[in-house]
Amino acid sequence: MRANNKGKKIVVLAELAFERDKKKLAVELTDYYVDKSRQIKGAQLVSAILRCSREKLISMSEARKLTGFLARTFDIRAPAIQSVHAGFLGQVVSVVNTDSKVVKKISYRRKITPGKDFFQQLFLRLQLAVQENILDYNGARLLVKEIVRNYPTTKNCLHR
Repeated sequence: MRANNKGKKIVVLAELAFERDKKKLAVELTDYYVDKSRQIKGAQLVSAILRCSREKLISMSEARKLTGFLARTFDIRAPAIQSVHAGFLGQVVSVVNTDSKVVKKISYRRKITPGKDFFQQLFLRLQLAVQENILDYNGARLLVKEIVRNYPTTKNCLHR
């Protein structure tokens, strides 16, 4: 009698488990790097808008447009940025009394406008980040808080 070995295979369970784990690891690494790149994109966008707000590179109307968009999209209300309304909005003015002369030192900022194209690109990136859920509520609240701090009249764009 001859044994038929063609139909029988030796299955090594360790190799099957290794292949399964390899596929699982590939999916996990892909998810990790996609999430990481999304987080980096979001952080870059937030820091760019914060920098523009702090250095007053955007105009008042552009600041209102950003604040209005974020307030409508994320339903950010005035109480969410309460510390800004508590009186931290004014500029620092120091008064020095020298021989009965009052000298006021006011910090002036030079306004640099990079152009309309810059703001349009920034606003489009912000809209894309909102659509792709890269920007969350807390990031948007932080942006609105900083914009209101640097442009006090933009707080009128927020709901009460």
